[in-house]
Amino acid sequence: MRLGWGRGYFDKTIGSMERCPPVYAVIFDDELVPAVPRDVHDQPVTGVVTPTRIVDLHPHR
Repeated sequence: MRLGWGRGYFDKTIGSMERCPPVYAVIFDDELVPAVPRDVHDQPVTGVVTPTRIVDLHPHR
């Protein structure tokens, strides 16, 4: 999941797509944490890109 700024634009856009492409969040290494709070409307990301690595969060999709 990603923790955004609270307006829901990302979730509305991704949630409205019939066929969503892979979505990667761009973050700093120290921002990657095991879990963040989520609501029922929150859309997951496929993975994250940091300055040092790419992490696939859903390798079996």
